[in-house]
Amino acid sequence: MQTKLLVKHLAATAAVGLTMALSAAAQAAPLTLLGTSAAQHQSLAVQVDYRDRCVNVRHECAERWGWGSWRFRRCVRLHRCG
Repeated sequence: MQTKLLVKHLAATAAVGLTMALSAAAQAAPLTLLGTSAAQHQSLAVQVDYRDRCVNVRHECAERWGWGSWRFRRCVRLHRCG
C-alpha cells in the first residue's frame, strides 16, 4: 500500500516538474548574435494622440447630455477620454 502511494506521488511530482520545465523552455528568449541591428532595440510602444477622437467624443456627449453635467462626464469617461 505504501509503495503504491509513493510511486503515485513520485509520478505526479515528475509530471509537474516536467510540465514546468517544458513551459519555461518554450518561453525562453531566442539567442541573438552580438552584432544586433538598431531596429531590434526600438520600442514596440507607439505614442498615440487621442486628442482628435476625444474632441469628437466630448461634442457628442455634450450634445446628448448637456455640457458639464454628471452624465456628460460619465459619457466622456466611458469613452476613455476623461
